[in-house]
Order: sequence, then structure tokens, then C-alpha cells
Amino acid sequence: MRAHSRSHLPLSLRRMQVDPMHRKDSALAVARHLLRAEGLVGLWRGVAPAVVGGTIYGGLVLSVYSGAYAACNSMSALAEPIPGTGGMRASVLLAGLASGVARSVIETPLAHIKVRQQTGLDWRIELRHGGSFAQHALRQIRELYRGSVPTLYRSCTMLGTFFVLNDCAARHLPGLNSMTVLGPFVKGGVCASVGWVAAWPFEVVKNRVQADSVKNHASKSVHQLLRQIVREEGVRGLFRGILPGLCKSFVSNGAAMIALNFTQRHLTCGSGVGVGSSSSSSAAQRGIQSR
Repeated sequence: MRAHSRSHLPLSLRRMQVDPMHRKDSALAVARHLLRAEGLVGLWRGVAPAVVGGTIYGGLVLSVYSGAYAACNSMSALAEPIPGTGGMRASVLLAGLASGVARSVIETPLAHIKVRQQTGLDWRIELRHGGSFAQHALRQIRELYRGSVPTLYRSCTMLGTFFVLNDCAARHLPGLNSMTVLGPFVKGGVCASVGWVAAWPFEVVKNRVQADSVKNHASKSVHQLLRQIVREEGVRGLFRGILPGLCKSFVSNGAAMIALNFTQRHLTCGSGVGVGSSSSSSAAQRGIQSR
């Protein structure tokens, strides 16, 4: 499932989102350009930090969501359905936001390295003459965490949306879970895709900030960058590259849900809606995080 996300589409997305030369090109046009210019190797640039990141924060998100959900659900005020929301509980939303924060802490430096490698830039900063190693290390850490704010916005929006929708589907569409293949595939794919649509503008901003080697965006807030993109490129600029991203997301997360459903059927003896929803959301997140 994760291997699917290492195809040419993510690299093409980076070029579409951050390289002015390719912002009007389709993902396939960018992929063909990369093949001609760099060969197959160019399509796999940045794969190492992506694999490392997927391995680390996939399990971290699962643990944080499960722990936060259990803690919040033990409080009656958070466990009760919110009036007028169709049964949504604050415990689900807060746990989703907590998992977004955890993912952002781990993902930001790895995504920074990945974006720089995919756009042909060096993620390492030069060692200043006369500076100490500690000063250089601190500057490098600060550089790696550039783009942390849009990453936080994106992860919390994406995961909060995903977990809420997944919980809603578990309550209102129980028949989906009883379908061995099609049900989990549709549930995982749709919930993840809606989450990405909601968070995509922040994804565009994140990639541009992390690919900005001359720090043109250093003094601008996320909201200022969003307004700048709309002013220069229109609303379409906020969703550049979203179609291939959604195609990848739907397939990878749908497949993750199938695997999860199969595992639960064979390794568990049944659980309540809250636990099942928590586990389903967390494990399916492994597919969401691997962009």
C-alpha cells in the first residue's frame, strides 16, 4: 500500500505545486519531462525520507489517536454526542487533532528533506566560518522545521476530517464494515479523499515554503500565502495537483482499510463502536500519511 504512493505522481505533484515552469502542466506532462531529463531515477528522488517517515509516524499516529480517544472518551462531556451534529463526539475530533499534531512533529523535517530532494535543492545548510557545532546544529534543526505551521494546519485538518467521517460511517453505515472488500475500500477511500480535499490548500502552501531556498516566504503567514496564491493563480492554485493526489489517496487508503478489516476479523474477538472506530481510523491512517 505504501509502495503505491512512491510512484511518479507525488514527485510530479511537487513540481506542479512549487516550480513556476510546471504550474500549468498536468501531472503526466511533468512526469514525461522528468523521464526525459533525469530518467527513471528522477521519479524516485526523495523516496528514502518518505519511507522512513511512513515507518515512524504511521505507528505514532495510531498510538496517539487511540490514547487520546480513550482519554477523552473517559470524560462524559467529551464522550456525549454534540447536539445537532448527527452523533459526532468531541472525543473523536480531539483525538484526530492530537494525531495531527503528533504527525506534524515527526513529518515536518522528513517532508522538508523529501521536498528539497524532489525539487533538486540541498536541504543541508552551509557551516558558517567560526561558528560552533552546536550553533550549526541548531540552525539546521530550525531549517528542517521550516514549514511546520502549514504542515500542522494540513495534518490536523486532514486527520480531523478523516476520523470524524470514519466514525460517522461506522455509526450510520454499519453495513460497510460487513462487506469484506468493497465496503472497507469505499469507506477508507472516501473518508481519506474528503480529508485531503479539505487540507489541500495547506499542502500546497507547505510544499512551496519548504521548497523556498531563498526564503521569499519566510516572513509570510499561512493565511498571507493562501491569499497570495489566490491573487496570482486564482482559487485553482490552491488545489493544484489534487486530481492525481486523490487518485493515489483513494486507492492506497481503500486498500489499507481492506487489510485492516481482514486483520480485525481474524485477530480480534469483537469490540465496541468506539474502540472499533478508533482502531479503524488509526490503522487506515497508515495509508493516508504516505504521500
